[in-house]
Order: sequence, then structure tokens, then C-alpha cells
Amino acid sequence: KSLIYKEYMRTLHDDGSDNMLFGWPTLDEMTGGLRGGDFCSIVGRPSAGKTYDMLYIAHNHWKQGGAPLFVSMEMNRVAITQRLTAMDTPVPMTRLLKAEITKSGLEKLWPHMDSNEEKDNPFWIIDGNLTTTVPDILMLCRQLQPSAVFVDGAYLLRHDNPRLNRWDRM
Repeated sequence: KSLIYKEYMRTLHDDGSDNMLFGWPTLDEMTGGLRGGDFCSIVGRPSAGKTYDMLYIAHNHWKQGGAPLFVSMEMNRVAITQRLTAMDTPVPMTRLLKAEITKSGLEKLWPHMDSNEEKDNPFWIIDGNLTTTVPDILMLCRQLQPSAVFVDGAYLLRHDNPRLNRWDRM
């Protein structure tokens, strides 16, 4: 009883500012966001938009002042950065990928990107080829001190013990 009461009172007096919101109002209202230590898994079929959804959540967290660490086991840094740029600017993704941005579009894009670089909170994007094991990611967390960690394609993580099955590795 005391544990529940203590948590209830903490939540009652908490403004929720420490919670990480997803960025979708309905989901945020239903869940109240994620708290420290929470684990969220985004599951879906191939090419269903899981990476985009995870990047959207990380981007929302960054806009709210967080310092996300985004590790992609499936895409390189350039591909992730292009998606993030299209998400954060008025430039469509296909135009960015095909280098079909008009001169006026570029004049709007560069200042916007410059203002993002001046922010105090970092947004780390790591190529999974550099961090293929859980201990590698833990080392990065100790070094960078992110406020949230996103692992895209966690099923591809390797483990020091090669005999473990995929579930135990994750």
C-alpha cells in the first residue's frame, strides 16, 4: 500500500515534464509519455515505417530539450540524417534524396539547419556498424550521457556470447 501511495503522490505533484512524449497527442494523452527506465518497442513488417516512427519520437524528444542517442543497425548515418532533415525542415524527403531542391528551397534549408546546429542539446546519430553489441552501446551511453536511447533494428545486435538466440541478445 505504501509503495502505491508514494508513487501516486509523486505523480499527483509531478507536472510530467520529465516524461518523454512520443509527439502524437493521442498517444501522449493515453500514456503520459515514457518515464526514466521505461522500454518501448516498435514492431512491424518490413518497410512499414518503424525507423521513421522511431526517428520522429527521437526528434520530438530533441525538440523538447532532450539529448537522444539514435543507433541505427539498418541504415547509415547519411540516410538517417536525410530523413531527420526532411522531418525538421519544409523540404520533402524525395527532393532531398534526388538533389531536386530549388534555389529558394535551399535558401530556406541552410539557415534552418544552421540554427539547429546552434542548439545546446545534441542529437547523436550512430551507425550501427560501429556499435554492434550491447556493451558498445552502454559504453557510448556512459560517454555521451544521452537522455534517451533509440536502437533501430535491435534484432541485429550481436552479443559477446554467440550461442545466445536473437531474443536473449536483444
